[in-house]
Amino acid sequence: MLSSIQIYNISQQISEDDLQHLHLFTDYGRLAMQDESEDSKSKPFQRLEFLVRDWAFEYEFELGKNGGKNYLNKILAVSETQHEELQEVRNHITNCFDEVGCFLLPYPGRTVASKPQFKGKISDMEEDFAAGLSDLIPYYLHESVLKPKKISGQVLKGKDLLYYFKAYVEIYQQDTLPEPMTMLRADGGGETISPPWRPRRRNIRRKWI
Repeated sequence: MLSSIQIYNISQQISEDDLQHLHLFTDYGRLAMQDESEDSKSKPFQRLEFLVRDWAFEYEFELGKNGGKNYLNKILAVSETQHEELQEVRNHITNCFDEVGCFLLPYPGRTVASKPQFKGKISDMEEDFAAGLSDLIPYYLHESVLKPKKISGQVLKGKDLLYYFKAYVEIYQQDTLPEPMTMLRADGGGETISPPWRPRRRNIRRKWI
């Protein structure tokens, strides 16, 4: 919630269950978009990245971001033959995030995956996995991917982040996952949680119209 990029770490391939696990995000996004004025075009989240590890279908989609992009296009494609719920999940994902990407990583090797003696040495990794990491890290850290955090279309400053850190810590101290409306209020969609030095959302809209 406090990062401009959400990385979804998935094993082997993206399943329907994996997409369903984004339910909290899509519900939050749906509420956020309903709360936005009609002339506002900002989405509730900036970027979602699927990180698929142990990818074993290189003959179908190549490793890395290019293969990941093609694979993701196939997974998120919507067709009339799909069940309505499957279409809805896919539409919500694309509607809630400004950008959605995917990166495919191979199996790291037995030493990395199953031996407790592994200490992070690159020499213990499979060669193609180490090569994948050398592409993955600069990709995630590039300025076109890792951007300043925004809420309601406005870039957060340092004291804004501290305020939201405290708000989210309080929310997640509960025994159950928070309701989407609770998270929406934390992001300024309600009157209970909002940085006092920031104008209310309706004032922000007037400022930028």
